[in-house]
Amino acid sequence: MTEKEIQLLGFEKNYDNGGGDWDKYHYYSYKIAMGLGFISNASDEIKDDNQWYVEIFNTEPTVIFTEFGEVQALINLLEKRVIKKDGDLYCHYSDLPSPMAYVGEKCMDYDSMGDYSRFPKTKEKKNNIMKRMIQKILLWWSFVKPKKNDKSIWKL
Repeated sequence: MTEKEIQLLGFEKNYDNGGGDWDKYHYYSYKIAMGLGFISNASDEIKDDNQWYVEIFNTEPTVIFTEFGEVQALINLLEKRVIKKDGDLYCHYSDLPSPMAYVGEKCMDYDSMGDYSRFPKTKEKKNNIMKRMIQKILLWWSFVKPKKNDKSIWKL
């Protein structure tokens, strides 16, 4: 495989100065998912035959691919099988839904049963100015003009 083919596959070019000059050597990497990715051999390891290879990162034993078609087929297969998740809706460490996954229109309610059982029913407040004014007038009227025949517990 050539360096151009690795670039065509969408690998990202990384530089490593090795503690010396900035552009000492470079390699390529491709991330499929957290913990799964590919890495190429470094440019300082390339001999005269310009033979690049790609390996699955951090495996024991090492798994190496030298053919462009094999790597392309493997990347396509893995990319199809990756379940994409919204960044804020899943915990980075546990891969469980975060509390933000239950907010908004994406989820019907907390337990996703559709019955809104964990949420109290919200009542819309209506502007009842006239009703409140009538209540206040009747309350005032009951103090100003009490009924004569009503017996009070204080008058017993």
